[in-house]
Amino acid sequence: MLNLGDFEGSERTLAAAERAFAPLKTDRIDQGSVLWLQARLLSQRGRIAARKRDWTTAVASYDQALDALTQSSIATDGTGSEPAIAEMKLERAAVLAAQGAPVETVRAAYSEAVDLLTTSSNSAGMVPEGLERYLALLMEDTRPEVRADNQERFFLALQAVGEPAVARQLGKLQSVVTASPEVGAKVRARSDLERQITALRYQIGEEGADDSVLDSRRQQLEGQLLSLNTELAGNQRFSATNDTPATIAEVRAAL
Repeated sequence: MLNLGDFEGSERTLAAAERAFAPLKTDRIDQGSVLWLQARLLSQRGRIAARKRDWTTAVASYDQALDALTQSSIATDGTGSEPAIAEMKLERAAVLAAQGAPVETVRAAYSEAVDLLTTSSNSAGMVPEGLERYLALLMEDTRPEVRADNQERFFLALQAVGEPAVARQLGKLQSVVTASPEVGAKVRARSDLERQITALRYQIGEEGADDSVLDSRRQQLEGQLLSLNTELAGNQRFSATNDTPATIAEVRAAL
């Protein structure tokens, strides 16, 4: 309906879905799945608002949707950095661009989304919605002072679209590496630390929370994560199969 411009029909359908969803907010139902569904409803609310050019509601809806989707990820043993979250961040960035937000605000929002997308094991091989608009934005920004930065951002953004065959091969190689008990333990510990850090970021600021204690714990875990990443980077076999996006300078050096 929304793609056909039927705003009233879209809002009626969404309102009916929200009424059906309301009873699910109970402790007797797994909240991970409930939060996922809530995120979908909120993002649709954001899309409708954006089509109506109600930018305040659109951005607020996407913010709430991202919060719910991240908490859903954490509740289901995710890290809060899954492709679905990155793609929703891309949609939010596109809304900011359409709104006419300051160019640096838009660039920062897109950059955050693309950085997450390129590290979230996205292997669909498809261009996520919003990415093409970001590439066009970089190409249209002809300011001399940001030309080099735009080229770097463009190159990194292209790597956000994974080739399925390559991704599968990397997965196989990664499995070979993680067959080593020592390296495998470090990889699993890294994922666990990422989940804990994401969960702490959401706990900070909650009612009744001791923010100073939580923030101290977050900093401690981030230090452990940094140390662990350094150790893994020093492992030649692991580094050989690591699909972290390359910079232009790294590619030139390799050539």
